[in-house]
Amino acid sequence: MDPSIDVVTLVFDRYDREQSNKSTERHRRGMMDSRFNYQIQGNRDVPNYRNFLKTSTNKASLASFICQYICDNGQDLLPADKSVVLAGGFEDGEVVKVLNEVGVCSLEGLYSTQEEADTRVVLHAIMLSRDHPRIIIRCDDTDVLVLLVYYWSRGALADEVYMHAGHSGKFVSKERYLFTISVPN
Repeated sequence: MDPSIDVVTLVFDRYDREQSNKSTERHRRGMMDSRFNYQIQGNRDVPNYRNFLKTSTNKASLASFICQYICDNGQDLLPADKSVVLAGGFEDGEVVKVLNEVGVCSLEGLYSTQEEADTRVVLHAIMLSRDHPRIIIRCDDTDVLVLLVYYWSRGALADEVYMHAGHSGKFVSKERYLFTISVPN
């Protein structure tokens, strides 16, 4: 972990609701197709990653696996004075947990009924802004950009907010920031 970073927050979309506002869109995209459901295990390769990511069940299983793995093993790997916040990837999608050198505990103040990681990321950025003068959000989503501009203009975010752009499938040799806002000197 970069020594200048105190907190890393991982926010996942929620897939734990039967009657979701997103069900129609997920069905249209073929994400409800159970033919491609895989059992997530740490030592098993995914046969076809594109098919794997097409289903909501697989995305939920992957998020759950990542969150559980970090909760179970992260304390041994995490440097002192650093923490990892996990949201949306638990059986109860409202749950938020933090892992630090002390252990794992719930952050009930950040529990949320929001299904979209887009809006939930901004909620976490607002909370982190209370104690951190600089926030970096890594995602490639225009909705998040618009929300960040809005909440920054309302004074709800840190003085410096950066949105890192780039697709996960492409290696970017230089850091790219799509959006930078800061208080003028």
